[in-house]
Formats: sequence, structure tokens, C-alpha cells
Amino acid sequence: MSGFRLLDQNTQYRLDDGTVAAAGELRFFENNTTTPKNVYDGADLSPSLGSTVTLDASGRAEDDVWLDGVYRVRLYTGGGVDGALVWSRDDVQGQEAGGITPLDPSTGNEDDVYGTDGVTASWRAIREVPDPTGNSGKYVGTDGTTVSWTAFPAATVYDEDTLPGSFTQTNTSAGGFTFGNIRVQWGSDTAPTAASVVTTKAVTFGVAFSGTPYTVQVTPTSGGVTSDTPAARCSAQALSANTTGFTASLFAGAEDEGSGSTDITSTVAFTWLAIGPV
Repeated sequence: MSGFRLLDQNTQYRLDDGTVAAAGELRFFENNTTTPKNVYDGADLSPSLGSTVTLDASGRAEDDVWLDGVYRVRLYTGGGVDGALVWSRDDVQGQEAGGITPLDPSTGNEDDVYGTDGVTASWRAIREVPDPTGNSGKYVGTDGTTVSWTAFPAATVYDEDTLPGSFTQTNTSAGGFTFGNIRVQWGSDTAPTAASVVTTKAVTFGVAFSGTPYTVQVTPTSGGVTSDTPAARCSAQALSANTTGFTASLFAGAEDEGSGSTDITSTVAFTWLAIGPV
């Protein structure tokens, strides 16, 4: 059991006119009553000073006054019935008696701090940055339980085989890429000569689509492909497009009746582009 000190150890009490309360008395009672209550000369509530403490010639208590619980405290001008009441105070008590109860240090851990969640107080561990020694170039991370230094992931180097996001390379024999559920492919080929104005060439996609392509474009890249002067160029279209390929049809113009002069006498180089579902 421990008590609390009445003011400081050397309070000088005064009367209403400002003079010191020489030989006055501090009298102690149960709170809001005239029932005397003892005070003490130590924090451990021992020894007892009784319920009256006499002041010296300077108006100071001759003893260090410690209280136990809640008191009524009164100052008198002197002892006995001749002493006049100077003032009276009720509800004199220690801070802990006012509703604030400090935490017991023994309930916490070493280096804990006093904290609160706005409702209750508790001992909490200090959250500190881990020791940075030997962790140059790292960042502070957590696994949800502990805090630690974490190395940055290696930078990704993008090339024709490693593409960002959801891009992937479609094939290496021609060209292409996949983005989400769309596949784009392209390539080049050559159609043979023909004894007519039309030549065709079957093309197989590098990677099959999952359904009919949305579009297939064919573009001739040869110069003149007939014996005419000037030699005719070809136009082109894609025929019979399906999941695995199409037929490139290249046309050199209307054949003169009976002459055969617009026959395709040179091979026809072309490029193609196809877009379809993955």
C-alpha cells in the first residue's frame, strides 16, 4: 500500500490577510464529514501523524504529510477551540484516485512504450526501421508479421522473345504477337507463274487461330509480272480463309481475247497480314 503526498514537502500556508499561518494547524477528516482521519509521515503510510499536523513559525508543516484515500482538509489559525477556520477543502485525493490508473510496468516488455487506441491504454512495441547495415540498395518490406530489408526485383529485359504485359510472340518462322485474346500474324510468300491472268498460292499460318480470322490482307510486292509493255502489276485478295490458313489469289488484269499476252510470266512475291481470335 502506498499513499500520496499533500502538495510539496515545503508548502508555506498563509492566512487570509497574507501573513504566514504560524503555529496554525492542518486538520484532516473523512471526506465531506467532521470525522478525523489519520495522515502519515511516509509513502508506505507509516508512521501515523494522527489527524492534526501543527505548522511551525514559518507556516510550514514540521512533517512530510502523506494521505491515504480521499480527505477533507482544513487550515486553522491555531490549536484547540481557539483556532479559527481559515479554509476547508473536500475531495483531496491522489491523481490515481481521480480515475487515471497508470499501467504496471511489469506487465509490458523491455523497450515497450505507453500507447492507446483511443479507448484503452496498453504497452506497445516500438516500430523501428531494421538495422540498415549491409542492406544497401534494398527497401523496407514486410510479410505481414515482421519488417525486413528486401531486395528490389531484377529488371526485366524485353526482346523478341520476352514482351511486356500480356504480349507474347506468336511464332518465329514468320512474325506475330498475341495481346489478350487477339492474335496478329504476318508473313511473305511467292506465287508461281501461270498461263492465265490469275495465280494462286496456299498459305499456312504460323500458329492456328481458334476461329475464322477477322481479316486477312494480301499485298503484291513484285513489279510487272506479264510480258506486256508495260508489264502489268497484280492485284490480290485472300480466299477461303480458315483457322489454319488461306489462299492468296493474284490477278494481272483482263486477258486480251486469244492473245494470251497478259499471262503471268513472272513469279509474284507478296506479303500478308492476318488478325484473328486466340
